[in-house]
Amino acid sequence: MSGTGSGSSGSSSLVGRPSFDQLRSARARREVYPGEWLPEPLVDDDRLRNAETADSLSLAFLHLLEQLSPVERAVFLLHEVFDYRHDEVGRIAGRSPEASRQVLARARRHMDEGRRRFDVSREERDEIAARFVAAWEDGDVEALVDLLAPDAAVHGDGGGKAPAIPVPLVGAEWVAKALIGWGRQARGRGIMHRRAW
Repeated sequence: MSGTGSGSSGSSSLVGRPSFDQLRSARARREVYPGEWLPEPLVDDDRLRNAETADSLSLAFLHLLEQLSPVERAVFLLHEVFDYRHDEVGRIAGRSPEASRQVLARARRHMDEGRRRFDVSREERDEIAARFVAAWEDGDVEALVDLLAPDAAVHGDGGGKAPAIPVPLVGAEWVAKALIGWGRQARGRGIMHRRAW
């Protein structure tokens, strides 16, 4: 959304309404898609650098934002990330300042319901990810199971271009075996992988 501060309410509201319409349209497309939509990985170097400088926009945070309605998401980002006042947010969202406060409170409740139980350092996260990839590449089911929670689940998103998992696959051993099997199939077809944020 364009504009910063109070001098931009006209242009912000012109951008705000089409943005809400676009988000609603995206939600409708997701409802028709048979799989689950997950946030896109960042594979472009410039985008990766930007993501590293804004580490608070983690995959988990983006996934939480996806749980909000378009208006909740817009109000939350405008107020919490871009530091707009409620009268400015209300003008952009087509609501009163008091309604903007209520939408923000509702968005925070939804965010809290899906919040992670704990945080880990980047170093610990990277070390666990490296062990995970090594076990997966080696086809070591036992090592992979050791790294997974007993109720681990795989959610798949084919983006409408590749087969998706219509129902999450649950259970550490099932997940480990499936990931290793899919990895072998991919390598057999000459498909390579690389890490992405």
